[in-house]
Amino acid sequence: MRENPWHQPAPHSEHEQRFRNLISLHGLTASWLRDLDLDAAGTAHLLKRVAAPEVRSHLRKLEQITRGSAGNGAGSAPRLADLIDASTPDEFLRSFEYAVWALQAWTLRNVLDRTSPGELPALRSLIEQSSWKEGRSASALRWPSMPVEAASDARGLLAALRDSPLAGYPEGRALLTRRCTASGADLELLACPHVSPFPEVKAVQDDLCASHAAWMRGFLYGLNPSMVLEHLPKRRGVARCAVKFGFHSHSLRSSFL
Repeated sequence: MRENPWHQPAPHSEHEQRFRNLISLHGLTASWLRDLDLDAAGTAHLLKRVAAPEVRSHLRKLEQITRGSAGNGAGSAPRLADLIDASTPDEFLRSFEYAVWALQAWTLRNVLDRTSPGELPALRSLIEQSSWKEGRSASALRWPSMPVEAASDARGLLAALRDSPLAGYPEGRALLTRRCTASGADLELLACPHVSPFPEVKAVQDDLCASHAAWMRGFLYGLNPSMVLEHLPKRRGVARCAVKFGFHSHSLRSSFL
């Protein structure tokens, strides 16, 4: 095991959590490659030709992670301390985050560009199903024994969702709670693909945002199969994308009027 250089700060728990979330976010990309039977190396090769140096430096490790997850949806994630060389943990994570988002956006763009217009609805359905399954798997890994009482309350589900790669913790807040009761929650998305700072994301921001919402739907479904989630994309007159979730026994519309 490589030790952190004596003159560099060692990663602490928040760095480890951020790295764990990025690996989980990359798991969504890996799930598309696996379920659509695509070549991870080929997608990464396309990105290498145009990506910034800080992205290219991480692609090999992301390819290894993708191959390690093939067939089982998991794989053995590397340790943050083993990857950091001369950079500080914060510097490494900034560039690694860019690589994860860029590869995810380019994977999705590559798939969409290679598909004929008539087949796009079916493809988008497959990507949504893959994202949903990956979200469900993620909740099973993070919350294998969530108490029934917490899973039956939207406030408990929201607390669980905050331990996910789409929640923004620990580097910032990505979910703005507009309202949350025992029966449902109404959230604005502060860090969805539509507001991503990474240029690669812009071309597929609508599809990527829908995929992240499907992941979130699967994550919550894995904790309580009675849960339903509605994705409200950004539109004219509305500042941000949003999601609402509740239970089959409650109408989402009546819950948040």
